[in-house]
Amino acid sequence: MSSWREPETDIRRERNNKKNTRVLEPVLKNLMLCKKVYTDHRGRNTYAGEFRTINVNDLPAVCSGISIVTKWGDGQGDRFRQEIRIINPDNSLEIFNSTELEEQFVLDNIYHEHVVSGGISGLFLPQAGRYRVEVYLEGELKGKTYFNVICG
Repeated sequence: MSSWREPETDIRRERNNKKNTRVLEPVLKNLMLCKKVYTDHRGRNTYAGEFRTINVNDLPAVCSGISIVTKWGDGQGDRFRQEIRIINPDNSLEIFNSTELEEQFVLDNIYHEHVVSGGISGLFLPQAGRYRVEVYLEGELKGKTYFNVICG
């Protein structure tokens, strides 16, 4: 059985290669934890309730909602993939992983910046202590921050 396949031209090959090219890996410029992110009709963000401590009445607890905001820049390319992980204080449990929620982002040139903000509701907090928030780009750790959970 035979099949017809159109030969790939140099122009089409060049176009396809440009679509998948990562010229320069971006840098994590900012990582912030806040209660809520509001975006207006022009695409400008307002961040409400930046925090480093969560107070709860009892443990284990469920946090009603937090937002994690990252800003990427100084890079160029497409299909960059960010992942967020939250680890409990004794490093024994990953209580959150954004693998299911990720989206890819594009930086058209090194002067553009891209903000990724995502909200987490119903975050399980099994114990008091210092939780670590890790940010990965393409599976490589690029930054981290912490928040404390205090009972009482």
